[in-house]
Amino acid sequence: MLVGVPSELLWRHGAVSPEVARELARLGAEKCDPLRHKAVAISTTGVAGPGGATPERPVGLCYLGLALPNGSVLTREVRLDPVPERADAQQNFSTCALEFLLENLP
Repeated sequence: MLVGVPSELLWRHGAVSPEVARELARLGAEKCDPLRHKAVAISTTGVAGPGGATPERPVGLCYLGLALPNGSVLTREVRLDPVPERADAQQNFSTCALEFLLENLP
């Protein structure tokens, strides 16, 4: 993995979880700027479909992570209507992540 999310976290919470989204963003910011002076990182983890869904994690569920320069890491759960194409779902997740970033920048 690029950022190295601990396997224990993945086993405990699953890849599609707020905990993993938080850690992805935190580690991404750390990789970009180890001293955390001005790093911002966004992460998404979700079920884009068409497969991979469970009753607890349906297609369209996405968790966003946002690491900010002040060291805080925010998460958000997003539930979107399923779309026929996986690429469209991924694009929708990305759009939500960018909106989350814009809402939280000073």
